[in-house]
Amino acid sequence: MSGDIVEVKKRYDDICGGAKSCSVKVDVDEKMDKTVHIYYELHNFHQNHRIYMKSLNREQLEGKSISESTADSDCDPAIFIRHFSSLETVSNMIASNLLRADDVAYPCGLIAKSFFNDRYAIVKDTNGVQVDIDEKKIAWSDDRGKYEKSGEPGAWLDMTDEHFIVWMRVAGLPTFRKHWGRIEPGLEEGTYTVTVENNYDVSKFSGKKYIVLTTVNAFGGKNYVLGSCFLGLAGLAVILCIAFLGAYKIKQSRETLVNVVNN
Repeated sequence: MSGDIVEVKKRYDDICGGAKSCSVKVDVDEKMDKTVHIYYELHNFHQNHRIYMKSLNREQLEGKSISESTADSDCDPAIFIRHFSSLETVSNMIASNLLRADDVAYPCGLIAKSFFNDRYAIVKDTNGVQVDIDEKKIAWSDDRGKYEKSGEPGAWLDMTDEHFIVWMRVAGLPTFRKHWGRIEPGLEEGTYTVTVENNYDVSKFSGKKYIVLTTVNAFGGKNYVLGSCFLGLAGLAVILCIAFLGAYKIKQSRETLVNVVNN
């Protein structure tokens, strides 16, 4: 089912290094005549860690005010604005007196603190035309209704930002993709330059970053895991059938032998 999907994937953390902005060449060898979905892919990031997954407050994400004690209980160890000062955006807001270090952070918690904030712009090399990227409706519709803006003094991030909402749906494996945008109606064959606003440091967890451009079908993007699972289950079923058939034949042979001896 993945044969009709066109996918281009490019690692860029090794190209960008510590630069704040960098350019990455992406070759599209085949016309992508369907909607092209943009994903970022992270390697070696464990969003499924128990402490990480629990470090948030749902009422706060709905735009409601919470007490310091509630934030301390639910969001530990990322509770107050000072716990987010390692983020450049927050540090600048503190320096500009837009945030106070001792206010409860909105949003608080480790998931929010580790929010992926790289940005992309794509230009086709042959004509220098920038590709329009739609960043709306990239989160699940059910999820979008669960987030509201906060008017609290410690609001360092717009919680209705769909990139943030996508990030807050934690991944179950250490290598994962998350939706970043879409390109309508598709991409022509050719070379494209992706300008990356390189904000997200993966070196601290020995990670890797990729940008993925892909079309999808009814079952999603290119993924051979499901097919491999089906083949594995089919193989297991065949082995079990052979084992049961062998056991049945052995039992039948023994019964025949007993009957012969008794007669």
